[in-house]
Amino acid sequence: MKKIVSTLLLLVFFGTSYTISFAHSHDTVATENKSRTEKETVASPSTTSHEEKDKMMEDAHEKSDNKNRNVVSRPTVDPENYEELKSSIDQRITKAIGKLDQAIAKINNNAKLSPVTKNELIQILTAVKNKLVSYQTQLGATTNLQELQTLNQTVRTYLKENKDIIRDTLIQAITVITDEATATSEALKMKVEQLLKVLKVTCPSQKDNIATLESLLQSLSAETEELKEYLKDKNVSEVRSVLHELADISMAIVKTATEIQQACLS
Repeated sequence: MKKIVSTLLLLVFFGTSYTISFAHSHDTVATENKSRTEKETVASPSTTSHEEKDKMMEDAHEKSDNKNRNVVSRPTVDPENYEELKSSIDQRITKAIGKLDQAIAKINNNAKLSPVTKNELIQILTAVKNKLVSYQTQLGATTNLQELQTLNQTVRTYLKENKDIIRDTLIQAITVITDEATATSEALKMKVEQLLKVLKVTCPSQKDNIATLESLLQSLSAETEELKEYLKDKNVSEVRSVLHELADISMAIVKTATEIQQACLS
């Protein structure tokens, strides 16, 4: 019996730390959590009359015309107008710096990331931000149109080269969180499997709770595998969703294990 209690206490302690570990990621990702993608239904082919086809063609042409009108009416910057071009460059740089600041804050406020990981990711984004700040300084020092046009091309090229830097950095951050969650889930799975072997022999009266624990273990394994696949596909929204579900499953495992423990000791 002491062995059972010791094993159960180990599970509860481990499971509790597991839950706490997930709590931070639960807070940071729950607000952006999305429901799983629903399967699309495929409509059966239908017969289309000549009149209907003609109407579809007319609608398509109309949409095309509207699109063209929108493109034509879109305001443009005169590359020969010094003040107008300077303002446009400044706005682009300011907007990019703002997005970088948001990403840096998001990483810095993520309690699940270690200080070392935070520092590495923030350095990447800060390097890009500092370069843009230097371009903004150069912008303020320009004195003629030729300098401005040269700087404009430099800024456009740099922004294009780094257009995915924020996305890639945030994916690195969530990869770290996911790797830790996967390792924790797999360790918990091993503990539960060991516990189940003991419980089936020593606590047969708890067969219902034992069955529940087995079911939760299967769910834990399935969600962990899904997490790996979604991370491989860089499906951030689904990764967040699975992290949320893993946290819920881990808490359910701790709750069920505690109930079995109390029943075995009574």
